[in-house]
Amino acid sequence: MSRKTILFIALLSITSAFFAQVSYQNDSYGFEAQVPEDWHVYAEIKDDQANKVALINWGLPKVYSELENASIENAVSVVAYKRSNIKNTDDLINLELERTKDILESKERIQSSSNVAYIMTAVINGLTYKSKVTFVFKNDIGYVITFTATPGTYDMNLGKYDDFRKELTFFVPKETKKSTSTNLVRYDGLYVAKTGVIKIPDNKMDIYTYIRFYEDGTVYTQAVTGYAPEKVITWLGKEGRFERKGNFVLKGAEINFTVTNDESSDRLLEGARTDEYRGKITDENKLFLMVELNGGETKDVWFEFVTAH
Repeated sequence: MSRKTILFIALLSITSAFFAQVSYQNDSYGFEAQVPEDWHVYAEIKDDQANKVALINWGLPKVYSELENASIENAVSVVAYKRSNIKNTDDLINLELERTKDILESKERIQSSSNVAYIMTAVINGLTYKSKVTFVFKNDIGYVITFTATPGTYDMNLGKYDDFRKELTFFVPKETKKSTSTNLVRYDGLYVAKTGVIKIPDNKMDIYTYIRFYEDGTVYTQAVTGYAPEKVITWLGKEGRFERKGNFVLKGAEINFTVTNDESSDRLLEGARTDEYRGKITDENKLFLMVELNGGETKDVWFEFVTAH
């Protein structure tokens, strides 16, 4: 085999890997996207029938920003609404502006070739973010397509978002039967999410929070430095160890609970601790929860269900 042939094959392999994409489709809300393989899903709701919304949120590979002096992960998301009060693009824009009014610092409307878009800046927890938000209204569904970055990384990934947006297609949704389930919480495993990082010299450890529910309404939580649900379930809960314990209230897909360390031996070391969780169960065996840790830090967290015995 000649050197030219080998070089051509090598370049072809690199090019194929670079442009490798996967298809994402939501039949209920009528949209399809071609997504680079190195984007990963952060959050997904296929069909929230109670709130008539669907969403998909991807994280992009980290890029280094000299302005922020850090490696930063940008995001691209699609949120789709099937609501009777959204009858056109202006209704959709007003909904988004109302939703973000408390964090929005500035907005500039731009007219693309076919859709309305805005450049927006927002401040969240003291950090500034820059977004390009495109609004589409088709087949009685409103779509909000968003690219979110920091000021120092915005231009680095804007082209990727524009390419993604060009390939995003819309179609008449397929009829789906309404679910007869009540979106009940599951008891045959654990809900788990990465909730933090501990930095140590020359290394770091990821923190995962586990939640275990029981049919009698009790709930137990535990933070662990590692992802190992099959091991954690052997000791987390009524008959074992736990950091926090409480009772949950379930109303349809809505779930709320408060957990404390009143019955944990950790109370002697850390003092009294109380954490609050408020959110909902989605159609994909996931929990979307706003977590308030001991009356201080608040964060939105997606918990994935893992069957474990």
